[in-house]
Amino acid sequence: MAGAPRTVILVRHADVDGTATDDTELNDAGVSRKEELPHVLGDAGIEEILVSPVVRSRRTAEDVAELLHITPTEITGAHLSGGEAAVAAAIQGLPPTVGVVLVVAHSHTLRPLISRLGGPAIAPIQSFDNLFILAGSSLTHLRYAAAPQA
Repeated sequence: MAGAPRTVILVRHADVDGTATDDTELNDAGVSRKEELPHVLGDAGIEEILVSPVVRSRRTAEDVAELLHITPTEITGAHLSGGEAAVAAAIQGLPPTVGVVLVVAHSHTLRPLISRLGGPAIAPIQSFDNLFILAGSSLTHLRYAAAPQA
């Protein structure tokens, strides 16, 4: 991948109830949603996974990480206001041979992170189903669903 533009896949952590704290677990819909990520991203060529250090971010990434045999890297402060700078630095610090990176972060850090990485401005992120693919300055916005509840 050396010389090719890096692709960054960005998702908001999966669903939680109410106001989240650092140790807030995913709710049932969030567990179902995070279980869908390996089906959505399993063949995307992900070589690195970056997460914020909070439970909901780590849990969202765990099934993809297990499938791909990748240990996610926790980015200190990535969940805080201004944390996008630390995530951008981590992405830019990866070896040039890493072509595809998954970032699991938060609604308030994904917007400025996309801009910081050269993508366009986006609307505020309100829901948990957002998935963005940033390749160079080209941004694709997708949505992925939680599995239907039985």
